[in-house]
Amino acid sequence: MRDELKKEETYSPSESFAREREERERQEELKRLRAELAAADAQARREAMDRPPPPTVQAYQERYGRDPQNWPPT
Repeated sequence: MRDELKKEETYSPSESFAREREERERQEELKRLRAELAAADAQARREAMDRPPPPTVQAYQERYGRDPQNWPPT
C-alpha cells in the first residue's frame, strides 16, 4: 500500500508527457533513418548492377557456369 502511495505522490503528468514526446521523437527519427538506409541500399544495388561483378563472383561463374546464390543482389 505504501508503495502505491509513493508512486502516486511521485507521478508527474508533465514528466510523463515529456517522456512520451521524447519516445515519439525517437521513433520518428528511427523511421527517418531506416528510410534513408533503405534508399541508400537501393541506390548502391543499382550502381553495383551497372558494373561488372566482383572478381570472386566472376571466378565462381567461370568455375560453376552459373551465378552464386543471391547474386545478383536484389
